[in-house]
Amino acid sequence: MFGFAYVGGATYVYQGPYGLGASEFGLLFGVTAALMGLGSIAAHRLTGRISQGRLALLGAALIVVGAIAALTAVHLALPIGALAGAIGVAMCGAGMAEPVLMGVAMSSRDDNLGSASALLGSSQFVLGAAASAIAAPAATAGPLVWTGLLLATSLLVALLTAGVAATTTGKQPASC
Repeated sequence: MFGFAYVGGATYVYQGPYGLGASEFGLLFGVTAALMGLGSIAAHRLTGRISQGRLALLGAALIVVGAIAALTAVHLALPIGALAGAIGVAMCGAGMAEPVLMGVAMSSRDDNLGSASALLGSSQFVLGAAASAIAAPAATAGPLVWTGLLLATSLLVALLTAGVAATTTGKQPASC
């Protein structure tokens, strides 16, 4: 949800109040995507060293920290670099948490893996559509409202991740 809330509002905020042109926005957006990839690489490197639950919690914690930093950057009227850096931390956390959580979800079933995969994939689209629909009005209301939404979605992600982590504590994932 956090990622879709970010994607759904970034254009409005970065190009509106922060005045980025299309090229600058594309570059900034690409950097945050690369940081998400870096989080996935970090998750891969940490697989087998820490439990799935702790790895997912680490990613969720980075999402929350990044969202708090983004809200703080906007509230203090810091330059766009501070906001972008905070979003980068959150996206790195998303890149770390998502593959772990997907792996946990898929490994929780021994049968009907196709159905489980379809449900997991479609739920991403439904939740993403809901987050995007909420993000546009929040972003048009201003950066403070949008980063408040990012914080709210990050807390929801952390809460859900904590529930999953409680069921996987101590379990080591198969190596990637």
